[in-house]
Amino acid sequence: MDFYVNKNLCNSYLSLEYPLIHVCDSVETIEKIIDNGFRFSYCKEAIGDLKRHVELFYPMVSFSDLSSDKAIYILRTYGHSSIGMKKSWAEKSRLTPVLYFERNSHLTQVLLEGFEILKNVPISDLQSSINDQSIGEKHKYYKQIIEISSFSKNFYGHLFRKEILINPDYCFGCESEWRAILRHEDIPCFITNDDDKEFNNNLANSHYLKFDFEDLEYFVVEMDYEKEQIKEKLKSKFGKTDSDIEKIRFYYDTTRYSPDE
Repeated sequence: MDFYVNKNLCNSYLSLEYPLIHVCDSVETIEKIIDNGFRFSYCKEAIGDLKRHVELFYPMVSFSDLSSDKAIYILRTYGHSSIGMKKSWAEKSRLTPVLYFERNSHLTQVLLEGFEILKNVPISDLQSSINDQSIGEKHKYYKQIIEISSFSKNFYGHLFRKEILINPDYCFGCESEWRAILRHEDIPCFITNDDDKEFNNNLANSHYLKFDFEDLEYFVVEMDYEKEQIKEKLKSKFGKTDSDIEKIRFYYDTTRYSPDE
């Protein structure tokens, strides 16, 4: 049987990509992002199989590859204000899509076996491996496990907000997450518990993922006055005119004020 692929039709589907959306808790946070860029901070990430469970904190900034209308509903537990960035900026900034793992898959088991090895390695050795300060096959292996794990997540898992379990079987895979991970010789590549988080966040928070006005695609707000706030901030930050600002799209998130069906 001959198979025929219509190149034009195929390419039209392959080009269905969305700007990356970053959800915030308030429009004031968006204003800070416009002023400084996206601030890196340590976030807890977990991955496990049917027997083991690993939790680590990585210095990151997260986005989702979703259309704005889907993101408003899927990502509503993260907040109701958003900023959409062009995919070209994401590629230029070396963001990477998250790898989602099913708990019972063989690949998840292999990844966790790598963690078992890292548990017995001094953190100083791991840090020198990730920063390419140590050479050799074992250091390459350490670096590979750390890099892969920092972009790994279970497809389904426990969703917590402020240490409260919101959903025991949340579909993280639906978020289509992309990440930027901070790599700096003076900042730990990961930390293992909350006790270290505040100190290390003070280090990570001084680093930002920068962007230009041309990298912006859209904003999501709840109220008209928030839209005007953002417009004024864009003018003052980038020195743009009203006609420049009009090129930026705005969408409204009404989910907070609409009853669930």
